[in-house]
Amino acid sequence: MKNSITFTAKFISPVTVKKFATANKYIPTTVNAVELSPKNKNDLKSLETIKDLWGNDSYACEIYEDARYVNDYYEEYRPSFYAITKQKDSFEKLQPEEVIGLSETQTTFGKILSLDYLQTNPEFLNKIQPALKQIGTTMLGFIEDINKGRRIEINPALSARSFYLQNGYKPIHENSHTLFKDV
Repeated sequence: MKNSITFTAKFISPVTVKKFATANKYIPTTVNAVELSPKNKNDLKSLETIKDLWGNDSYACEIYEDARYVNDYYEEYRPSFYAITKQKDSFEKLQPEEVIGLSETQTTFGKILSLDYLQTNPEFLNKIQPALKQIGTTMLGFIEDINKGRRIEINPALSARSFYLQNGYKPIHENSHTLFKDV
């Protein structure tokens, strides 16, 4: 008898973001990092719902499309999909409205990891006092932590370039748009 059960939204670790408390003060709060499985219908449905919630012009749309077709197009270098969620348990039923960050990575050349997409829930962007902050930095730190000993490369959007530079990424060579960091 063949067992075809696929577990979903595998818990990886707790991570910390900042939560608004009072009068311009933020306090650390624990959220959870999970890995999503593109082979699981529940995870794909969660990514589809996140795409709808965050808007079709977000990276969430690209992440969903890649997850949807990963089994058709990727062979040797399969992408990995991660989320940061406020959800505390029951990750087999990931709640899309609790997801505060998404990312997609892919091993490209052995020890090099390509960070293809990283997105914070738009609900927390460009606000004077967002309910949560440092989501992108936390997601980036999480990706770095689980990929120790590798080089991470990214081709960031122009609007995100300074974010990566502030987090220790450097141009791969002079005048290059591609950034890297050895972690």
